[in-house]
Amino acid sequence: MADDKPLAKKVAASIKKDLQEQLGYYQSLGDENISNEQLALLANSILQGKGGELPARQASFAYDIISSWQLLQQLEGWEKSL
Repeated sequence: MADDKPLAKKVAASIKKDLQEQLGYYQSLGDENISNEQLALLANSILQGKGGELPARQASFAYDIISSWQLLQQLEGWEKSL
């Protein structure tokens, strides 16, 4: 809104890095090597009461996993539209 594109890019890069690190942490809590998207889908399934195949350590972060993945997708979408 302030039309400071260099600052916006810097902030977006920092947020994107943080979200990727968060998803990496959530990945490290599991035994399987699945994509971030698969992890988010399984977390969403758990939150909807449809069950899921996530270890308890990951399942306890289901909401955070979904939020991080959605925000990362939104940031990447914005980057593509610029």
